[in-house]
Formats: sequence, structure tokens, C-alpha cells
Amino acid sequence: MAIYSFILVCFDNCELTKQALESLLESLDLNHREFGVEVIIINNNSKDETIEVIQKIKDDYKGIIEIILVNMEENMGYSIGVNVGISYTTGKIITVLNNDLIFPKNWFNGLAAALEKDSSLGVSVPYLSYASGVQNIEVKLDSLQKIQDFSDKYTSDHKGSISYINRAIGACLTIKREVLNLIGGCDFWFGLGMYDDDDWCMRFRLSGYKMAVIGDSFVYHIGNATVSKNSEIVTAAILSNSKKFMKKWNLKGNEYKEGLYTDREESLDATIYEREKHFFQ
Repeated sequence: MAIYSFILVCFDNCELTKQALESLLESLDLNHREFGVEVIIINNNSKDETIEVIQKIKDDYKGIIEIILVNMEENMGYSIGVNVGISYTTGKIITVLNNDLIFPKNWFNGLAAALEKDSSLGVSVPYLSYASGVQNIEVKLDSLQKIQDFSDKYTSDHKGSISYINRAIGACLTIKREVLNLIGGCDFWFGLGMYDDDDWCMRFRLSGYKMAVIGDSFVYHIGNATVSKNSEIVTAAILSNSKKFMKKWNLKGNEYKEGLYTDREESLDATIYEREKHFFQ
């Protein structure tokens, strides 16, 4: 049984998946490996060489880190992919990842330490090169070494800092299992995705736990690598799911420039979480 579970959802873009998986495996601290690490990869019926690429990496790490490859018979979307991944996990701390990430060494240390230190904290997230809100650093780097150098300096400069938030993007979320036991996984109502992470964050906060961005953690996020290939579907999902999100949480639709609903906190204050009402599965 692992202590730390990682879920990586992918669809095509096998080179990105390879880069994400290899950098993830290389980045993990030996202490975390000793406590037990498992990586669950949900392949959403990719049509390229994704299976072969992952199988090769799995063979290379046999006996070092457990890698579980789950091949879906059809692409059910990101939300269902995440939920399938959660069903395979055994860890106490679960991290959900996109496949367009590059992981510098030590990125996970601060996220895990924050959750293990603070019983009131349920979700920790890193700063990202491409995001929105507090997490966004907005930096473009063109090599693994530059990413590592930037990460080393940024996390050193922000070591020990913590910013409490009500919203994080879903590219990289580290979550206590007890929180997921309370609120469930991604909401199936949001279909292929878009606003599923906003909805999840509302439920994270309503569970009574805090969310925070951790200064000791930076991850390089390429952004929109998979969804850009299906722009028409994505645009339709954004339009549809934004309305679902507003309706579900009684939001008026007034937004800041980064899409943060101004009345999100009012909704959190006014809502008592009921799993049967707020989690469609």
C-alpha cells in the first residue's frame, strides 16, 4: 500500500505524456519513495503510441515505483478519467495531474509537508508557469535545466510562504484522501471537462478544509496542450459548463478578468454541503 498516489490522465500527445511521466518519476524524493509511491495513468483511448511509451517507462521503473496503466475503451473525458484514477489509489495523499506538466526536483516536498503538518489544510497546490489567479507566474522556459534553475530560485525566495485560496486550477492538485471521502471526485455533470475543477474547489472548501498555494512548490505547465486540438468541443463545453456551474452554486455571473466569480465567497458562506445534492455521480 502506498502513502502517496499520483493520477495522470492523458489522451494522445504521447511525447508530452512521456515528458511528464519521466520528469515526475525523477523528481520524487527518496523519502517519499520509501514511504510508498504509486502512479496511476488513465489513458483515455489514445490513438497514438501512448500505450507503448508508458509500457516502456513502466518496465524501466519495475521494482522502483509502481506504475498502473489503465486503458479506457473510449475517451470518457477528463472528469471520469480522474474518478477512475481515484478508484485505483491506495494512498493517504492523492495528487491529480495533467499530462502537459514538467516537474522540477523537490516540487512535491512542500505540498506533502504542508498537508502533513496542518490538519486543517485539505488541498495544496503549486505555483505554475501557466495558470490563473494566485498560482499564475506566467513564465516561458525552453529547457529542463532552465525550468530547474527557475524552480530552485523561485521556491528559495518564497520558502515558507502560504496563500489560502478558494479556487485553484485542476492541472495539479494534491489532496488528502479524507477530503475526497467527504465530497467525492469530479462531478459527472460537467461531462468532458471545463469548470469541473471550479466545482471541485467549491466542494473542497465546503468540506471544512482549507486550500493553499505553497511557496515551496513550482511546476512548469505548458497549458491547453490537449484541448487545443479540439477547440470547437472545448468552446462548447466552456459555454455549457459555465452555465451549469453558475446554476449549481447560485452565482450571478459577475467576473473578474481572470474568471473568478465575485460572489463565489458569498455562495460558500451561504451553502451547507450535502453530498447527495452537490455531487452527481
